Formats: sequence, structure tokens, C-alpha cells
Amino acid sequence: MRQSYPSQLEKKLRDNGYFYSVENAGVSGDTTAQLLDRIEWVLAGDNITAIILTIGSNDAFQSKNPADIKANIVKILDQIEQRGIPVLLVGMKAPLNL
Repeated sequence: MRQSYPSQLEKKLRDNGYFYSVENAGVSGDTTAQLLDRIEWVLAGDNITAIILTIGSNDAFQSKNPADIKANIVKILDQIEQRGIPVLLVGMKAPLNL
């Protein structure tokens, strides 16, 4: 059995009668700036029905400027919104020592 989040989510959806393919377009270590650079490629698929966006933690761990992180996330969300794709934005609270 595959243990990745996408495979577990896809199985849970199928078990409940929702037959969607869950793809992971993430790149380990990606920052918001790196995703922003490749967002057009990520969104090039024809059958994207929804996006779960988990982004920003790598920026925080690299002590990036919070204003820059926010600006990049807003630009990424704008690109997704322009295509009318629903998005669930998942984040984390950065530890105070970062």
C-alpha cells in the first residue's frame, strides 16, 4: 500500500464514491518563488478540478521575508483563480525562532 498523502487521499475519495485522480505536482524543498516560476506548467493540465496548495514552510525555514512569501502566495492564488480552479490553501504557523 502506498503511504503518500496523494495516494491516501485518492483511496479515501474512491472509498466514498469519488473517482478522482490525485496528482502530486509539488517539488520537495520548493519555495513560493520557485512555485511561482513554474505555476504555468503546473496548471497546464486539462483535467484539474481542484488544488490543495501546501506552500510557504520552506520559505519560513529559509528565513525568507514574510512580505515576499505573502506576495508570492497571492500571485500563485491569482493564477489559479484566473482558471476558475477551486483551491484549498494549507499552511503552517512558523515557529517564533525562525
